[in-house]
Amino acid sequence: FALCFQASTPKMPKKAAKKVAADLLANRLASAAPSGLTLASAEASGIVHWAVRRAERPKTCDNLGEDRCFDMTLRAVGEDGEDVESGLVAVLDGHGGSDVADFVASILPRLLLALLASGQDLHGAASEATLKLDAFFEQRQEEFKAGTCLNYTILAGTWLCCVNVGDCRSCFVDIEDMTLTWLSRDHQAKELTERRRIESLGGQVSEGCILVDGIGLEPSRTLGDWDLKKKLPPDVISAKPELRALDLREHVSDKGAGGSLDTSIRGVLITASDGLWRHLADDRGVESVDALLECVKAAQRPLRQLSHKGSGDAKVMSEVADSLAKELLAMTDCTDDVAIQVAILEATWSADAPQTPI
Repeated sequence: FALCFQASTPKMPKKAAKKVAADLLANRLASAAPSGLTLASAEASGIVHWAVRRAERPKTCDNLGEDRCFDMTLRAVGEDGEDVESGLVAVLDGHGGSDVADFVASILPRLLLALLASGQDLHGAASEATLKLDAFFEQRQEEFKAGTCLNYTILAGTWLCCVNVGDCRSCFVDIEDMTLTWLSRDHQAKELTERRRIESLGGQVSEGCILVDGIGLEPSRTLGDWDLKKKLPPDVISAKPELRALDLREHVSDKGAGGSLDTSIRGVLITASDGLWRHLADDRGVESVDALLECVKAAQRPLRQLSHKGSGDAKVMSEVADSLAKELLAMTDCTDDVAIQVAILEATWSADAPQTPI
């Protein structure tokens, strides 16, 4: 491999309730990543082309901003001896300072590559990399006093494999039918699953935060934050990542006339810190993805035209990604820093390719 660098809400009107229910049904959550899924087996499922652009806004106060982005290309030699490329798109949301986010952005790519090159599956490599980093921060508490959330997605063949720690978030939108699939779920103390986990370990949740000596922390899983973690029972504030995976062959939207690669899908991967996602909720805390999908719709026409120009048109894909990232940034306010990564991608595969690479 090589590196190229709810609180309860008031009762809502019936019409609004029906719309929220429809959104929940339409926007599904990707399944847990299957064990045994390796980078090589994922790459064997097809070929993916992508273009990534980002948009960022630091805080407007004295803080220069604690959110970070990075993306990279993974290169390997496939079974046929040809070079195979995969991608990684990441966002970090630091808090209490940027030192932990900066360190993770610098070290994680190299650490992850080493683990993947050793033959580990994606689940094992991602988990070990994250836990090793957090153990390092535990040993260096005097030097690293901050914390960070982390979300990244590996693009390999027809697979999107998302790794999440905290409340950054990723989603995939099929550009043809505008269906949205969440690739991660938030790790926040207010979420029922996380609250139960925290309380079962002896932690305390109040007003949507984990309480530590009167200090409240909203994300329930982070890297760093050992000034708080050391005062709590083990794993109340966890660094354990959650992995979810989506096989894009489930979203077939463009069938060709045949050939070795005769089926494809085009879509948008959006990865961002909570500075974007909080703007999907109304004053009752109810989320709607309507505004986000309206932004994505603007990408439909230029991406559909790629079928007439040939797949993998890097220039068009880059332009669309850049425009969409800026539009999404404009949805946010200026009270918090925010980092947004947009990847326009096209995956192609053979009609007779195996349905699971495991």
